[in-house]
Amino acid sequence: MSDPVTTWLPVPIRTGRVVVRPPDRGDEDAIVELFTDPEVRRFLGGPVEPEVAHARAAEIVSGATRGQFVIVELATGVVVGSGDISRKRGPWEISYQLRPASWGRGLASEAISALVDWFFANTDEDLLIAVTQDANARSARLLERNGATLATRFEQYGALQRQYEFRRAGQVGPEGHRVRV
Repeated sequence: MSDPVTTWLPVPIRTGRVVVRPPDRGDEDAIVELFTDPEVRRFLGGPVEPEVAHARAAEIVSGATRGQFVIVELATGVVVGSGDISRKRGPWEISYQLRPASWGRGLASEAISALVDWFFANTDEDLLIAVTQDANARSARLLERNGATLATRFEQYGALQRQYEFRRAGQVGPEGHRVRV
């Protein structure tokens, strides 16, 4: 097995309702929309200025930044979300954002579950983390539904954060919980 960034999603992941794949040309507008939407960015540091969002989207679709993904709804072919798996604070970390019109439909849950499964099937890593603001109850519930356990809370960017852990099946997490069984 290898580093997830060097073997990044050679084949898109298909679930019942979404495809998770690396970003491609043509995804720029959807990515810009996600970065500039105040609702999407409420717990992610706020919306990004349009010119910055366009530059980020161009970099993301160029493939220069490995570990990036988009979430495409199968029924419509529309990019409904994006994110990445990268090392931001030590361990590998999954981050994601989804269009408000897709909230509450289980699409993010399907995508995150599939990505976590892919990560552990394609790496030797035993730990994948996710961080969300304490105030973002929807994201916390999504992570918990998908087998993540709350590991710690800390303050960053002027807000209380929750760090969740996904562990390889059979590994013991915080407080002795076994996860991803």
